[in-house]
Amino acid sequence: MKEDDYRLQFVNDNQINYIMVRPDTYLPAHLHDYYELMARDETGEAFYKRKP
Repeated sequence: MKEDDYRLQFVNDNQINYIMVRPDTYLPAHLHDYYELMARDETGEAFYKRKP
C-alpha cells in the first residue's frame, strides 16, 4: 500500500469526520476528494469536514 492509502485507511477506520490543519501544514491532495474546506482563519489554519 502507498502512504496515501494508509492515511485514508486511518481516517476511515477511526471515523474522522473533521480535520484541523495548521498553517504550516496541508491536507494531503488525495484527501481533498473526501473532505471539504469549511473555514480558514487569518492565520491560515483550516477546518475541513468529511463529505457525505
